[in-house]
Amino acid sequence: MTHLIPCPFCRSTNIDPEGWASTDRAGPACDDCAGTADTVELWNTRPAPHPVHAYVEGYEFRFDGGGAYTPNDRDKAMLEDAIEGYLSPPRLSKSLEEINKVFIDATQDAQAEADQIGLPRVGV
Repeated sequence: MTHLIPCPFCRSTNIDPEGWASTDRAGPACDDCAGTADTVELWNTRPAPHPVHAYVEGYEFRFDGGGAYTPNDRDKAMLEDAIEGYLSPPRLSKSLEEINKVFIDATQDAQAEADQIGLPRVGV
């Protein structure tokens, strides 16, 4: 029996080790969220848990009037993703130089079109 750790996406333990057997691939798949990997080794390879994971594991929401709610595994995964996303530095898909070049190119294209139809230049 192959050992598979819980799904990295929804934390489910309902993992089919041959989830892709119906295709030309044969990697594991989560039966709950359809998360997949090419091999068992890839499925079981994860970075070390972030401190957020430990926080979320013990998380409990307490109501003002008494009572509490302890999130299920799926709610914990969503909460962890939200916290990590909030704490992560923003990632730009392009450098400022690339953005500036796109802006300059668009401005020049717009000016060329304006010149073609005889619009006066503004702010030049």
